[in-house]
Amino acid sequence: IGEDVFCNVTNYYPNPNGTITFEWENDNNEIISVEVGNETFTYFVDVTATDTQFYNNLPLDAEHTQRLSTHIQTI
Repeated sequence: IGEDVFCNVTNYYPNPNGTITFEWENDNNEIISVEVGNETFTYFVDVTATDTQFYNNLPLDAEHTQRLSTHIQTI
């Protein structure tokens, strides 16, 4: 997702099922939360301009991580 985007992580923690969650949050309480496993990732985007969007079990590939990066850059 790019070092410049990753450096803005506001929280991260391990999960009991072996995944790691990363969160980005801004001053307006808008949040993007990403859970990363070995081969897939899941995330949600909760911003005031739209309804909460969920993306489940996506492959860790350039197309999907670029879309995630674009969401993160909007908050």
